[in-house]
Amino acid sequence: MLVNSGALALYRSEVVREGADGYAHETFLGRPVTLSDDSMLTTLAKLRGRTVQQPTCFAFTVLPERVGHHLRQQLRWMRGSFIRSWWRMRYLPLRSYAYWMHFASWVNFVLVTVVFATLIVVRPVIDRRLVPSLLVIPVLVGYAVALKYLLIRRDDETLKSQLVTLLLAPVAFLWSFFVLRPLRLYAIATCLRTGWGTRTGGVEVTGAAPRHIKQRRWPRPDGWAVAAVAGLAAGVAVALDILTHL
Repeated sequence: MLVNSGALALYRSEVVREGADGYAHETFLGRPVTLSDDSMLTTLAKLRGRTVQQPTCFAFTVLPERVGHHLRQQLRWMRGSFIRSWWRMRYLPLRSYAYWMHFASWVNFVLVTVVFATLIVVRPVIDRRLVPSLLVIPVLVGYAVALKYLLIRRDDETLKSQLVTLLLAPVAFLWSFFVLRPLRLYAIATCLRTGWGTRTGGVEVTGAAPRHIKQRRWPRPDGWAVAAVAGLAAGVAVALDILTHL
């Protein structure tokens, strides 16, 4: 794990004690850093040993109530994520799995950004036409990723709500690519704004989380895992087929 859950994570006391000074007085290019504390603690722990996830343990978050709140929250998180990337590249052992997993995530970010921008933005502008088949890619990828939404359910959530969430998966994927990805580039360019200034416009989240939350027990949970992998593989195969025929 490169980032433990900020709402539900446990650390050994010696990790916190040894990293307390750096945690409290962190700077980036001379600027004090007061954000992304969950990833900071995870990095400190990873330098001492392992950081792992317990897959049967869940923390449901309360989401921002307005689009502006959502964008400010994402902007703050993305700035913190970029700063943490520097620390991981600098301090994580070069032979560690975490180092190369992190490196691969950045390679993936660059490649996906370039490929999708070329196919969905640049090519249509040059050729003055949009290939309809290209829209199949975000639909398939969105549904493959969203299959996990059927695995866990709050006790106040209906099956209808889960299915609607699944149906809207391509919309979420498009939002992530066309809105959040450019926002991430902006966050990188403005990473020296290291305070919590994105919260000056008001509190992003109000209200209380559900009191009673439970995991749905499926008779054959492995079947959903197989379906997710199969769906993702099918999406990749269709995307490659489309690219070879362009």
